Amino acid sequence: MASDYSTASSSGLVDIAAGEWNEALIRELGFSLAQMPVLAAHNETVGRIAGPTGGANRASVAPALGDGVSASLACRGISPACANLGTSTAVRRIAGSLPAVADDVFWRFRFDRDCFVYGAISANGCAVIDWAQEVLAPQRNGSLPSTDTPLTADQSLPLFLPWVNGELFPYWSDSPRGILWGITAGLGAEALKIAVQQGVAFTVARMIEQVCSQSPEIGMVVVGGGVIILVTPCPEGVSVQHRSDIPRLGYGPYDTVRTAVEDGELTNLAVAAHLVHGGESMGRGVTVMLVSTGISEQEAKQLNFLHASTVADALTVARGIVGASADTVVLQHGGELLPEVTPETDRNV
Repeated sequence: MASDYSTASSSGLVDIAAGEWNEALIRELGFSLAQMPVLAAHNETVGRIAGPTGGANRASVAPALGDGVSASLACRGISPACANLGTSTAVRRIAGSLPAVADDVFWRFRFDRDCFVYGAISANGCAVIDWAQEVLAPQRNGSLPSTDTPLTADQSLPLFLPWVNGELFPYWSDSPRGILWGITAGLGAEALKIAVQQGVAFTVARMIEQVCSQSPEIGMVVVGGGVIILVTPCPEGVSVQHRSDIPRLGYGPYDTVRTAVEDGELTNLAVAAHLVHGGESMGRGVTVMLVSTGISEQEAKQLNFLHASTVADALTVARGIVGASADTVVLQHGGELLPEVTPETDRNV
């Protein structure tokens, strides 16, 4: 008998940090380790089943993975965190380490030998919307009636806190109660419906914020001395609003930008923050190359970037800097992602 780590973790009998059965607790309950399933990863073969004719044609058997953790695994290629909105709602994150918070804040499982899943769960997901439909439209087969007075852009909606089922994260208590605040005489069912939906959305957003706040701050995904190649069309060229400041100063380390601000050379602090953020790599000895049809070679140099006409040309130059054996990481939509690269997998290019 075998179990994947996440399913076994939900029993409460696994030492999650160690990735092993908690022998002391198991013995306290009157059982032994010999009675526990073998712990294995969800994609690890733990046995084989012979086909109807026997022989070598046999099917591999692996431990089943739970639905929630499966959702996290499926979303991992896009983001290490994902939210599932159903009768309840949950936010899960796969990470290489557990957050340094009290055990009663997040629920946590071991995902496999190397990773963990932790997150938050609320008892007030779509079940709250179903409840509102029954209360507001009992004679309409669950369909909420429209208000006689359509909503306007400036109409104030009531505030709805959706704790009608108590609340799990972060209170883990039946005591919290739902609140509907700000009702007026002219309020219609449509406004109430929107308020309920916003309340549920608030719960999801709050859990996402709390779970993601436990991630270590992630800045660069390249080690010092490496190369970053930016591939972007930039049809508008350099910043439309700040075209005079950004090319004039270029991206650079914090000290350089700070001097420009103190000397009065740069007065727009939003631009200063942008230059520091974009130039963070410069202070770590990282070379940045730009492949863009919208920014000329001269403009790239003004930004303190190297210019390349094609990705192939950029890779040739990069390998000349860091060596032909350097590893390459490709981040699609890199400007929209928050990739997590552990020290063991840091790359040079």
